[in-house]
Amino acid sequence: MAELTVDRVYGNALFEVAEERKCVEIIKSELNDIQSIFIEHPTLFQLVTTPRLSKEEKKQMITELFSERVSQEIINFLYVLIDKGRMLRFSNIVHQYNKVSDMRQNVSKGILLSPFPLSEGDIFQFERKVSLSLGKEIYLENQLDPTILGGVKLFIQDQLIDATVNKSLQGILDAFGSWHINQE
Repeated sequence: MAELTVDRVYGNALFEVAEERKCVEIIKSELNDIQSIFIEHPTLFQLVTTPRLSKEEKKQMITELFSERVSQEIINFLYVLIDKGRMLRFSNIVHQYNKVSDMRQNVSKGILLSPFPLSEGDIFQFERKVSLSLGKEIYLENQLDPTILGGVKLFIQDQLIDATVNKSLQGILDAFGSWHINQE
């Protein structure tokens, strides 16, 4: 539970600074870029989190790797994480920053499950319709679910919108089962 608080405190604090300096999207992009680098190069992440290297060695590594790629605010933020021994929480802090940023900008992300890949145009149409329905900007990621016979499922903000053939068939079967029992 303490880890969740740490993530929230650091993510929210960084967001407040970014909002104050009017660079929310730049910071968001830079954080996500660094996170992608750490995912693609796990040994690099291990180096900046290992207790075998001093804080100064880790900071030097961060400077050499990222000073040409990201703002000084992000470099300073990484230094703080190193000084406080919080680099292992980096991914969770980035997640919290993104979450606060999306919430403040009235944006939600969701998953669009379908039995086959959808075109960008189809995904855009779903995003537009759901955005109008929910009154906020919705961005959907299309994922495949071969168990769906037809239609789609949407997961947005811990809500499920099931518009699949499977759901319709289940409804018919449930209704028929009730009808059949009432006929006896």
